[in-house]
Amino acid sequence: MTDPRIVEPQRVVPPTSDGGCGDHVFWCWKRITGTVLLTLLVLAGVVALVWWLR
Repeated sequence: MTDPRIVEPQRVVPPTSDGGCGDHVFWCWKRITGTVLLTLLVLAGVVALVWWLR
């Protein structure tokens, strides 16, 4: 019996059968692109806000 409070760490690339990410794909390009774009968008928003308020 495993403790239900212990959460098993997720793999970087979960295998999917819907054509998302495979085991041997170098990470998931959709996830990487989405994360990078979201991060850049947030950073750009913060920089614009700071520049606007200075």
